Order: sequence, then C-alpha cells, then structure tokens
Amino acid sequence: MTASIGTEQMVRLLEKVARDVESAQEHLTQLDAAMGDGDHGVSMTIGFRAVRKALATTSESSVPGLLLQAANTFQAAAGATVGALLGAGVRGAANTLQGKAQFGPQELSGSFRAALDTVMKLGGAEPGDKTLVDCLHPATEAAEAAVRDGKDAFSALRSAVQAAEQGMESTRLLVARKGRASRIGERTRGHVDPGAASCFLILRSAVEFLEQERGMSAAPSTERAAPHQP
Repeated sequence: MTASIGTEQMVRLLEKVARDVESAQEHLTQLDAAMGDGDHGVSMTIGFRAVRKALATTSESSVPGLLLQAANTFQAAAGATVGALLGAGVRGAANTLQGKAQFGPQELSGSFRAALDTVMKLGGAEPGDKTLVDCLHPATEAAEAAVRDGKDAFSALRSAVQAAEQGMESTRLLVARKGRASRIGERTRGHVDPGAASCFLILRSAVEFLEQERGMSAAPSTERAAPHQP
C-alpha cells in the first residue's frame, strides 16, 4: 500500500463488510442451524445493518473513533454472544490505534493481538474450542510473523486472511467445547463453526476492499483523508 487511509475510506470498507455479511446471511444461518439455534446469520445482518445506518450520519474524524462507533453499534444491535465478542474484539483493536498518526505493519499486528486477547478473555475460549478464536488466533500469528519478516501492512493483512481461512476450515474437524454448540458435543464434528466463518468473512471482505484501493500507502494515516476518487 502506498497512500493514506482516512475515515471516508474506512466507512466504505465497513459498508462493504456489511453488504458481504448480509449476502452471506443464509450461509451463516445454515452453519449455525447444524450446531445451534440457527440465528447467527440473522444476528450478524441485524448488527451490520445498524452499522451501515450509523455510518450514514457519522461525525467521527478518525479511524479509531469510527471503529469504536461501529463496534458499539454492532454490539447493541446484534446482541447475544456474537455481538459481545465481535464488538469487544473490534474495540480492543481500535484502542491500540488511539493517538497513532500512522497505521503500519506494527499497528496492524498489534490490533490483531489486542482483538484476539480481548475475545479470549471475554469468551474464555482457547484455540481448539471450535469458536471464532480458531480463525482469529492463526490470523494474529500470521500477521505477527509477516511483520517480523519485514512485510508491509497490506502484505501482513493478506497473510492474516490466508491463515484465517485455514483456521476457519480447521473447525470442521473439531468438537465444540464452548457455547450452545458444546451441548451436542461430538455431533458438531464435521461442521464449520459459524463464528469462525463470520470472522473470516469480515477479514476477507476488508482485504478485498483494500486490494481495490491499491493507491493507498504502506502506512495509511488514521486521520481524516480526502475521499478516494475512482
């Protein structure tokens, strides 16, 4: 990446994520129905529709502030476990960016680590429990490894998304040990965890947006920038 990213671009990124989540509602619902009560896709859609509505009138002037607003809005609208965990994870990531003038590879890996630590602490889940942690944990480790290898923020994010997909797919072989799905135990084997699927969907949507914004710099600013012109 070779330019800056401001709130206008972040708004468009979040809008794309919201649209992609809504398009995947039926798929996410089917995943959840195989292991739980089948409301995951609906909850995700409700949460992100509320985010889109909030974005239409936002007055936030920084990326961290915008992410915090989106996290709080999503949590309030989606409710349940998914709202609490995803909302808390995004808040954890956003808090690491407060006061930062630049958003480079170190900030990227730090935001991943903060999101993971927050989700694990709140939900009490560990890797292998068949939750969204099984997506977020490998993504975080991949981002950190990419930074250690000297990669830029965009390359680190792509590495994280690739690892997130592998992590999501790994849940198919696991038995749920947390949440409602844990009640049916062995019957959860053979199914992808819906939380992990949503986590991967969000990350994939974000990297797809950034791939379309190849004019951005390797160290995008967290302050307001001029709107991107197609």
